[in-house]
Amino acid sequence: KGNEITDNNNDSDNENITVPPLIDLYYTRWCKDEFSLGSYSCVTVGSSGLDYNNLRRPHGINNCLLMAGESTVRDFPGTVNGAYSSGVKAANIISKNLMN
Repeated sequence: KGNEITDNNNDSDNENITVPPLIDLYYTRWCKDEFSLGSYSCVTVGSSGLDYNNLRRPHGINNCLLMAGESTVRDFPGTVNGAYSSGVKAANIISKNLMN
């Protein structure tokens, strides 16, 4: 039963679902990564919410470099919501620029 899971959302209709075998697995070790040393952003002493705004704004020649991720969202830093919403915002900017 290695690839079988049980759906416990509805005890009266307990269905078994077969999941395909795992082909590959990748995970990070953020605590050991010399460039991240953690798992999410935080505003440190001496920083402010403006740092999120500066990171999020377009950079580079013709403002073609966009940053996205939870570290660019002032309202939801350190969250999946923040990461997702920043990706949507960046995609909208890219889409508008491609249309012009």
